[in-house]
Amino acid sequence: MNKIFTLVLLLCTIFMHAQESYPAKKAELLLGKEVKVIENNNSHGYPDFFTDKELRTAYAPEPVEKIYTDRAAILGKTFKVTNVLRTNRGVTIELEAQDNLKLYYRYNENYDFGYPFEVKGGLTLPADFYCDYIETTETETGTNFKAFLGPGINLNKDVTNGKSSYYITYAIFLPKDSKAVDSFTLLLDGKKTIVKKTDLIIPEYNDGKSFRYRFTAFLSPQDIALIKTNAITGVRIGDQVAPLANGKKTQEILKCLTK
Repeated sequence: MNKIFTLVLLLCTIFMHAQESYPAKKAELLLGKEVKVIENNNSHGYPDFFTDKELRTAYAPEPVEKIYTDRAAILGKTFKVTNVLRTNRGVTIELEAQDNLKLYYRYNENYDFGYPFEVKGGLTLPADFYCDYIETTETETGTNFKAFLGPGINLNKDVTNGKSSYYITYAIFLPKDSKAVDSFTLLLDGKKTIVKKTDLIIPEYNDGKSFRYRFTAFLSPQDIALIKTNAITGVRIGDQVAPLANGKKTQEILKCLTK
């Protein structure tokens, strides 16, 4: 099975620090806080750090990828958040270091993937904080509620004719000669598991070497009750395990969706 899966299962790139330090749509929670730039696992460097309020000039640009900040110039550096600016261009966080360096960070209030800060002492989160992750869309048949959990993975709720269904969608990459995946397992706290068949697997594209598949796992009332009390810690496909460090985020979002 190791040869079958060259797995980029997108749960594994979400980190606990993002959950504790990322303010979602409440960027003002960062005001007055000290934040430290942490590893972002981007080989190009750090995007979205600028020397000007108009966000035109990247700070300490990487020699090749000039829109990125060179990691050596910013990794580990500590700033104080002095302002949060909201304009028609989005949200900008104003940063000031002890050496008087002043930078502007283009903040994404919709997705925590790639968020580069750890907040000293963490954030004090309001009771409805995780509900901010949910986006609502009216469809031809009803209403869809979707929460982004990481690159390629979403938690969904569909309401049609007053009836609700809950499901997780996510994507994996498999080598071209892979056999079809027939099941996957959600790993929960307390060594509990939820096993799902992948009968809705859909190949999306290929680059000649690997194929990207997106598939859907519907959650029963029993599944939902179990996840609410036992956070998801990972996903297993075959003998490959993708850990999920911020299972509490998924757990709390699910509680919001089922209110």
